[in-house]
Amino acid sequence: MRRRDFIYNTLIGAAGAATATNTLSSCSLFEGDAVIGLIGCGQRGIQLLEQLCAIPAGYQIRYVCDIDQTRGEKAVDLVKKKLGYIPGLKQDMNDLFTDKEVNTVIIATPLHWNALAAVKACEAGKDVYLETLPSLTAEEGHNLKQAVRKFHTALQTGFQHRSAAYCMSARDYISGGQLGQIVHIKTYSLRGCACPGIPTDSSIPETSSWAAWLGPIPRRPVVSEALRSGDCPGWTNYWDFSQGHLGYSASNALDLARMVAGDPDSPKDVYCCGSSPLASFPKEVPQFQAITYNYGPFTLTCESSVSVPYLKNKTHPGSLNPETALNWPRVAERVEIYGTNGLMYIGLHGTGWQVIGAGGKIIAQEQGQPADQAHLQNFIENRKNKKNLSAPVDQGHLSAMLVHMGNIAYRTGNRQLAFNPEKEEFTEDQEANNLLKCRYSIPGGI
Repeated sequence: MRRRDFIYNTLIGAAGAATATNTLSSCSLFEGDAVIGLIGCGQRGIQLLEQLCAIPAGYQIRYVCDIDQTRGEKAVDLVKKKLGYIPGLKQDMNDLFTDKEVNTVIIATPLHWNALAAVKACEAGKDVYLETLPSLTAEEGHNLKQAVRKFHTALQTGFQHRSAAYCMSARDYISGGQLGQIVHIKTYSLRGCACPGIPTDSSIPETSSWAAWLGPIPRRPVVSEALRSGDCPGWTNYWDFSQGHLGYSASNALDLARMVAGDPDSPKDVYCCGSSPLASFPKEVPQFQAITYNYGPFTLTCESSVSVPYLKNKTHPGSLNPETALNWPRVAERVEIYGTNGLMYIGLHGTGWQVIGAGGKIIAQEQGQPADQAHLQNFIENRKNKKNLSAPVDQGHLSAMLVHMGNIAYRTGNRQLAFNPEKEEFTEDQEANNLLKCRYSIPGGI
């Protein structure tokens, strides 16, 4: 079976389509406006939908789509409440791809669907907003870049900090030389996520379909935990569906580090050590990871965990005191840039940044704001010219490569691996290179 045929036959399978009464005729559209279909109505999809509805103009939400009809209905109700009209409800994303009036899709699916859905959208001529992480494997990332170029579509990856004003000013501060030469960067994603434990049942919601949810992934018994939504979705505990917690949350800190450092290419080697000491968590992906990337002129490290609930992010506006440095070690998700002139702390999710000099003196700082809405607006405003997207596919892929490299170093035995950035493959290590490839149930890529 050809890949194209496979996708059409299995993409949300025989789940069918459920369409709500459509009253979109009451909405005025201008030429060039985005006619949007949302794919994936889990927690992250709903969050994006709320942010989208706050943008005053330039789009129309034509459809929402989810294999779970109950979640889809929640998204419909949200649009009706916020915008005053009822979008269509679909359970088969192919209905969005074949609708010629839809020119844009927002994809917020579990990771094993992200690149597949995005490539199919590009083939159909749709512009794409693709939530983090853009690819399950490095090969998927290559295929995604090729699809964007081949079909001349716009694709914004969901690294929202690239649209945050405070993150852009931090990048400008560093590029202007005020921090001095960068010698080391540290990233932290130290979260505390509730986990109900290893599931013992095999039940799924009556409104969903396990086979449709799996899609191209090799058949495996039902794992109800994988369908759990929330801040740390259940599917992030399994390699078949994710790049673990590193790919779900820590990837944003890694991307921010790349952004403020001038977007370097891939590092030349990686080392990862990981562990899973807590018995209450599923064991497929590590609960803790410590990774070191060697860029040559500087090193980059990442510490990722989902079991430290006592650390918090400071996200509200005005959180920085002009006289006192924030207690940065207690900020759960942050980036530290060590320069020869000072140390810059940047908090994720709107925390802001500060530069600390000798004696603990604050040299510079800026308040922050979360950037989800700004990132969506950047996409809507620039999807036609494709030139000013904050997080284009090439940069999204390079940041995703840090996740793939770190996890492969862990999965091959907590090892140090040499990497060829030009070829994007490990040096003389077939075991590691095999993990860069797609993990589909049939041969071939996208």
